[in-house]
Amino acid sequence: MVCEHPSGNEYADWLTEQVRQHGLRAACPVRVRSVTREDPFLKLDTDKGEYRCRALVWAAGEFFFPQRQQFQGAEQTLHYAEVKSWTQCEGDHLVVLGGAESGIDAACHLIGLGKTVTVLDRGGAWIKEQGDPSLVLSPHTRSRFRAAQATGRLQLEPGVSVVRVENQGDEYSIHGQDGQTFHCDGPPISCIGFEGGASQIESLWEWKNGQVQLTPNDESTLTPGLFLAGPQVRHPGEIFCFIYKFRTRFPLVADAITQHLTTTPHSYAHP
Repeated sequence: MVCEHPSGNEYADWLTEQVRQHGLRAACPVRVRSVTREDPFLKLDTDKGEYRCRALVWAAGEFFFPQRQQFQGAEQTLHYAEVKSWTQCEGDHLVVLGGAESGIDAACHLIGLGKTVTVLDRGGAWIKEQGDPSLVLSPHTRSRFRAAQATGRLQLEPGVSVVRVENQGDEYSIHGQDGQTFHCDGPPISCIGFEGGASQIESLWEWKNGQVQLTPNDESTLTPGLFLAGPQVRHPGEIFCFIYKFRTRFPLVADAITQHLTTTPHSYAHP
């Protein structure tokens, strides 16, 4: 790829070319129904048959696993992951819930369509400009954010914890815990985050405070041979929620898999 931010189609084309160039065996689309441990193998039940392997890298990402709010009227909102095109967002003045990377991205798209946008966030995630890239806006998003601010159509409201959303016909009301009320003429856009794909095989991981527990080589502490790759990877003091961060873990995972394969019987089966 010759650009920093390719489109979805461009990225898909690049991945296809990588498969071709490196002679990789790629089967798609394949839907995994379940994963079970049958020592010394991991067995995958899929809509294309059964797979067995000695090492499995779970890289399901998080985009398709939106985090749902726990406040009254949450079903009235539209989650960031549910937006297929920003042109589908009805209304001239919209409210975005959450001001981190996805929230500001949503706001910038909507501002670009000529809308007026109010962003509500508990802590004001856009305020801090320096620090861990996983905790502040990326440089690309920060640049777009400044351009959106320059239009005069972006209102930022830090310190707001939403407790209720009401649909009042042609208008939505968003209520904060401190009595604040905001209005918009289209469904609020929820950008409060994602659950993560590791929950699909929840029983194969050890969990602590909602976080997957991993060895120093990103292997499940509960299921030997199962590795996690992606934004859910955490280690003390480190968050790997951007691809340029979590891909630095790939050599460790590859080395751990090599070591794992030398200590387990050889067998591989696929449809």
